[in-house]
Amino acid sequence: MSNGKLAGNATITKNGTLIRTLPKVEVSLGGEKRTVHLDGAGNVTGYTVEYEAGSLKATTQLAAGEKLSDVAFEGATCVATLDTGQKILFRDAMTLVPPKWASGGGEIELEIGSGTGKPEEI
Repeated sequence: MSNGKLAGNATITKNGTLIRTLPKVEVSLGGEKRTVHLDGAGNVTGYTVEYEAGSLKATTQLAAGEKLSDVAFEGATCVATLDTGQKILFRDAMTLVPPKWASGGGEIELEIGSGTGKPEEI
């Protein structure tokens, strides 16, 4: 039974070390993605299924002494911990896109995936 608290934020660790993130974190477990197909008259003709990999998306910033290359990795263990206690484990995690930094806010978009399969709720 819920005590009324709803998940509203998350923290991310890489090999046990906290990755500082801005408030918005997005977690997807992945799974089947279905697409409905229509004919020229708008009638449903069927659907197709494809697999979508799980991912973890967040925004971070560099602090003094840190390097941009610190947020590019592979072979790590990443855990997203929601502020209500749920944990999602990404084994053999890797960054899916190269990190980019830009002035004006210094935000770096992270997109992390699991190299060994679906993320796990632990």
